[in-house]
Amino acid sequence: KSKVLEYAAVVEDAGLSPTIVDVDSFALGNQFELNNPGDRGETVALIDIGASIMKTNVVRGGSTIFARDIPFGGNNYTQAIAQQLKIPFEQAEAAKLGRDVGVRWETVVPALEAVSRELSLEVQRTFDYFASTAESERIGKIVLAGGCAQLPGLSDYLSSNWGIPVELTKPFQRIEIDSAYADEVHAAGPALAVAVGLALRRPGDKQK
Repeated sequence: KSKVLEYAAVVEDAGLSPTIVDVDSFALGNQFELNNPGDRGETVALIDIGASIMKTNVVRGGSTIFARDIPFGGNNYTQAIAQQLKIPFEQAEAAKLGRDVGVRWETVVPALEAVSRELSLEVQRTFDYFASTAESERIGKIVLAGGCAQLPGLSDYLSSNWGIPVELTKPFQRIEIDSAYADEVHAAGPALAVAVGLALRRPGDKQK
């Protein structure tokens, strides 16, 4: 509650009135529901890979049926690169994103692959737990979001490991974007999924 009040105070200091507080994993579900109306009958696992936390949200028919936080994220990749190449964290972060910081991409790949194996195992444990609590449910698709979702080869690697289709979320698929910003916004799409889900909320929209 104290953290929520802190955030509300920041909003009020900006001259605005906070009217809705939502959970980011639910916001992820909001944007997915808007952009994928044809998937309402399928059980889908939404995974938001943040800097230090992965948020998993299993949805079906527009409702969350399972949610869990995993203490693992993009910083694990950055730290692995920094340790392997003996470079500062900031340089490793830039190298992870493919920026030209004097680090050859092929020297980064082994660290990325090692962490991706760990990520796969962590999420698999969550899937196993979900399966034990909902035996009649079967995840048919996984959708990735967050800043690390676009790491080269990650979707294909996870799909191969889990035997389930894995794709990137497209939060602006059914949202009109000014052509002046469209390319930049769509390129950053997976990292903006939670923000889009929050922006879709309106006072009273979840009341029955």
